[in-house]
Amino acid sequence: MEYTSYWRLKNTWVTFLIIFSSVVGFFALLFFTSKIIIANNTIDHYEEVMDEVAFDIEADSTQLLEDLQLLGKSIQNEKDLYMQSSEQVNRHLEGISNFSPLIDGGTIVDKNGNVVGYFPTDIAPVKNLSNRIYVQEAIKTKSIYISDVIQARTKRSILVISVPLIDGDEVERVVNLSIHLGDNKLYNILGSSFAAKGLNDTFIVDEQGTIIFVSDVDRLGQTNYFPEIAELVLNRESGHTTIKLDDGTSIHAFYRYISTMEWGIVTFVPTSPPPEVLRAYYPIGLTMFFGSALLVLLIIMLFLSRTRKQMKKLYDAIEYVSAGDYTQQISGIEDRSQVGFVASKFNDMIGHLKVAKEDIQAKTNYSEQQRKFLDRIVNYNPNPIYVMNWDGEFLLVNHEYAALFNKTPEEIIGKKEIDFNPNKKGAERTLDINREVLISNTELRDEEYLFDYKGNMRWFQYGKVPIMALTEDRTHVLYVGTEITELKNQEEQILFQAYHDDLTGMPNRKMFRKELDDLLVYIGDTEYLSALLYFDLDRFKYINDTFGHDAGDSILKSISERLQQTLEDKGAIFRLGGDEFTVLLPHIESRQIAADTSKQILASLSEPYEYNGHRVIITASIGISLFKGGESSYDTIVKQADIAMYQSKVQGKNTFRFYSAEMETVLATKRRLEVDLQQASKRNELSIHYQPIIDNQNGSLVGMEALLRWEHSKLGYISPGTFIPIAEEVGLIEELGEWVLRNACQKARDWQLQGFNPVRLSINLSPLQLKNDTIVDHVRNVLKDTGLDPSWLELEITESSIIENKEEVIQILKRLRALGVSVAIDDFGIGYSSLNSLESLPVDTLKIDKSFMDKLEEKSNDVILSAIFDIAEKLKLTVVAEGIETEEQHTYLKGKYCHKLQGFLFSQPLDDKWSDNLLEKLKRADG
Repeated sequence: MEYTSYWRLKNTWVTFLIIFSSVVGFFALLFFTSKIIIANNTIDHYEEVMDEVAFDIEADSTQLLEDLQLLGKSIQNEKDLYMQSSEQVNRHLEGISNFSPLIDGGTIVDKNGNVVGYFPTDIAPVKNLSNRIYVQEAIKTKSIYISDVIQARTKRSILVISVPLIDGDEVERVVNLSIHLGDNKLYNILGSSFAAKGLNDTFIVDEQGTIIFVSDVDRLGQTNYFPEIAELVLNRESGHTTIKLDDGTSIHAFYRYISTMEWGIVTFVPTSPPPEVLRAYYPIGLTMFFGSALLVLLIIMLFLSRTRKQMKKLYDAIEYVSAGDYTQQISGIEDRSQVGFVASKFNDMIGHLKVAKEDIQAKTNYSEQQRKFLDRIVNYNPNPIYVMNWDGEFLLVNHEYAALFNKTPEEIIGKKEIDFNPNKKGAERTLDINREVLISNTELRDEEYLFDYKGNMRWFQYGKVPIMALTEDRTHVLYVGTEITELKNQEEQILFQAYHDDLTGMPNRKMFRKELDDLLVYIGDTEYLSALLYFDLDRFKYINDTFGHDAGDSILKSISERLQQTLEDKGAIFRLGGDEFTVLLPHIESRQIAADTSKQILASLSEPYEYNGHRVIITASIGISLFKGGESSYDTIVKQADIAMYQSKVQGKNTFRFYSAEMETVLATKRRLEVDLQQASKRNELSIHYQPIIDNQNGSLVGMEALLRWEHSKLGYISPGTFIPIAEEVGLIEELGEWVLRNACQKARDWQLQGFNPVRLSINLSPLQLKNDTIVDHVRNVLKDTGLDPSWLELEITESSIIENKEEVIQILKRLRALGVSVAIDDFGIGYSSLNSLESLPVDTLKIDKSFMDKLEEKSNDVILSAIFDIAEKLKLTVVAEGIETEEQHTYLKGKYCHKLQGFLFSQPLDDKWSDNLLEKLKRADG
């Protein structure tokens, strides 16, 4: 047989041509599909351009209105303008036009509308303008009035700003400033803005549909230029549409509504994509086309080369067979290919010759192999095996099954299980199951247990199958078992671990879910009242941070024991994880049962705990959800209890609260505040107020404390006691703290530059800020950027922020003092610091908490205050008393070691304006 090269075969080139044509067709389809995509992207492109233009115009128009308002106010500030002569008035109007490029001219009329001045002077104005709306509105409202677009006698579109000049309570004159929309700076700005974006055919209409801007100035003032588009945009709609022109072509119309000026912007662009969109797609498409075509060509070449080698193998194998070699086999060819199929058939042919010979030998040895195989299965199998007939007699038993009863196979064969198994009922059950298998003539797989001769329970997974006897027409049962005793024990252990807490051994969250679901199914639609107590531990994180997690684990175990001793069989206790626990009280008579149980839990948990010589106090906050059958689901019950627990914490902790629907509102308000607080700075809702600090001896102003305030745009004033904890929870407190620090320091520096007497600025630091050692670098950078001398800055911290992380905080405070700033402990006396520990703290000032001032009549308070004054004097610390609201408090402190005072008796916190006024007043008094 002659071998012919694969490249000379006609089918090779036909295949190649088909593949190449498919590739070309595919990329042609890709090309036309891309055109459709490009068309869609063209619309997206112009939508984005229109959004940018609309945004720019709205920003420019907003700035324009603000500039016009400022211009009007500056004119009003010239109090004698209403007394000037016509010549002076004309010069003044000329000055305004030269000063503001937006103003093209104007008139000044008296309160009767008579024109007393105008500019340019070469125009001949109407002598009386009392019938003009803009004049009437300015006189009526006594405020600056900006008119709608007006069509003047010269057929120009103008905008008029009317500024009333008021003497006493009467309007004496009105200054009317005009902006010519067709040739004004505003017009040029709009034109250049549209041209820069490629929007050459664009016009703007006012709220009456009048064109106030268009590239063709002859259209200014028209109202019938594409009215259907103008109507859409004046309905405050934004979007695009396609318009068919009279010549049969189509164009895209894009429109946007500018709410600030109540204008509409309309632009027309061709439906064909702009060059920049096409240029972005053509290189990518061509690169993909030629790259993919080259790759396909290489794959085809590789495929043809591989096929040629396979054909060569097949040709060589046939030559060997032709020469009489029947052992030749073809390998290395894919069976699914055409060549591989032929090669497979060739190998099958050779294989049949060998199989025929081997089959004869196999049949000879089959019977002997079967006998030995069955013998090994039965006698050497580690699993128990037996064969039992209908009567329950054993026909075959292996050693493993016999060993369960301490017998040999010979001692069991021919007997019934009831003859040697002490568990008679178990033997009878086995016989019944075997007979069911024989009757149904089907296989059975299951698990069972039996007791061995030592009395141990042994678990087996077994299979029972009916088999036909060899010597008689009867069916018997073949049993094969696998011992799973250890697996069963492991399953029980795993099941226990899955539903119990590793640390305390209490039922866990998964068990809680199961028990509550089971309870809800059990009570169904009944009126049985049940309760869920959901609580966690107060200050548990403090215990872990202070004494370590081993201490926390030890206390959790003690808490578990106390709960079990307290509740006994009153309810089921679960530890959900961490310091969270639940108690399920099913079928209670009244809500008082839940209340009494909560009181018992709180009393039990509040007893001191001992750990390595330390006495630790732990309390809990409990939320209670009451439910009946058919009223609630698992998620609802848990959610309500969780909400109630949150309210317990809000109410001061170490207490319990029943869930009520009103709590949902409180929680929803908190969640809303969490979201709004993140936008408060962007909305300019945050501000800083400054509360004066007074010298106790001479009453002079010696300091200001910067206090953050939030004026919500809809909810009004939000107390810092409300939003500061939220900021700490959601991670905004550091950002807010840095904002206050920078702005307050800048304000203090501005006061100094204005010549005011320098005062020390006090700023509060959150405990979270002190956990980040970058606070030192941030304070240093703010002082550098604002130019404020460090000696004029005092940073206030709370006692709790020191206790929670004492060593690290002390190091940070030392670094802050090294910058030159002073450090004060705010709200001193209500935390956990002892007076004796003050000596080790790097602080300069103690600010006594307001609560001591509120209870001066109590003797115990006087004792505590005296102790604070004494230790502060010994340590040479500055003392500031907060919350001074009465003269009695002021008098009490005059004779004490107290240097500074702060409170509503002297001043409430002042905003920027009032604080500036106060310092200005003090400056004049000193001068």
